[in-house]
Amino acid sequence: MEEKEKMVPLSTAVRLFTTGMEWEAGLFIETFRELIKRMPKEEAREILGKAMYRTGHRLGVEAREFSKTQKGPQGMAEAWDVLYGVGTKEAPVLNDDQFVFRVFGCAAFDLMKRWGMEPDEILFVGRAYCAGDTGQAKGFDEDMFFQHTRRLMAGDDDCVWDYTTYEQEKAKSAAAVAELGLDK
Repeated sequence: MEEKEKMVPLSTAVRLFTTGMEWEAGLFIETFRELIKRMPKEEAREILGKAMYRTGHRLGVEAREFSKTQKGPQGMAEAWDVLYGVGTKEAPVLNDDQFVFRVFGCAAFDLMKRWGMEPDEILFVGRAYCAGDTGQAKGFDEDMFFQHTRRLMAGDDDCVWDYTTYEQEKAKSAAAVAELGLDK
């Protein structure tokens, strides 16, 4: 498949991405609500976090197919071009050691608010929801490091994804992957 055939118009990519995130978030919310009827909410969050992480990991493995580089931050940005319609051209930082992407909106966050989740509840479940991004990065390249340095679901004004070839100091807003045992 030629490179041009892989790309979709940005407007289409945004709509598809938003719709996909709403479905994913809606399933996450409703599953969380069912699980907390049967178990402590901490246990429900851990189960959902593991599911998000593992799903992200599997999709990250598949995302390598969309990248010429197939590794590292540059490769992830190339995969984003195909998967989301943005990446290499829009990144505020993109080099061999780092890919940073920033957005000011999140369809999942908006849906959680629209469906009546309180800010403290979004903060609680968001620690697990966003673990899927970490899983995707590890599935794409086990040697790559990733964290959200900012997340709307953590109370920040934006979301920032930071993929690097080196380990960074953990940001306060990073998803709680290790702390919740989601990467196990």
